[in-house]
Order: sequence, then structure tokens, then C-alpha cells
Amino acid sequence: MRDLPIFPLSAAVLLLAACATEPAPRQQILDAFKAADADGDEQLTPEEFAHLPMTGVKFEDVDTDGNGRITYAELQSYLVWRRVQADGNRLPASGPAPHPP
Repeated sequence: MRDLPIFPLSAAVLLLAACATEPAPRQQILDAFKAADADGDEQLTPEEFAHLPMTGVKFEDVDTDGNGRITYAELQSYLVWRRVQADGNRLPASGPAPHPP
């Protein structure tokens, strides 16, 4: 049987658990996106993006396809990436899992 790396699996489990247990923040993000989308085209221009409560985040970092507009999917992907990046280096409270002999 092929050994799978523990870190990517752990990160995936943490991400899925976070998404399943926190519906309120997801709704807040959607509401903020819709509020910033002044023309209602479901994409944010740099001017519309500036109305999101995201200080220190560059438009170019979220606009992953480089088309000059940010979709809700791009915003979600960016936020998930940031969360995984922040959580990925933390060990569970119980410490690292023991390695098999």
C-alpha cells in the first residue's frame, strides 16, 4: 500500500471541517461581496474590490486568472488558501502524531 503524506491530508481534513462548521462567516463574505459589487455583474473591479473589508490584500493576489475582475469563486479560493497557509504550520494541541516503527 502506498504511504500518503500526512500533512496534505491533515490540511484537507482541517479545511473541510472548518467549512462545515462555520456557515456564518461564509455568508458574511458573500454579503460583503454582493455589497461591493456595485453594478451587480457578479465580478469585482479594482474599484469595487476596494470596498471589501480586507486591509492589506492586493487585488492582483486575488485575481488569479489576471482578467482584471474578481469572481466570488476567486475570492473564496484566496481566503481558503490564506487559511490553509495560516493553519498549515500549526500542530494539533495533542502534538505530532507518533510515527509507526
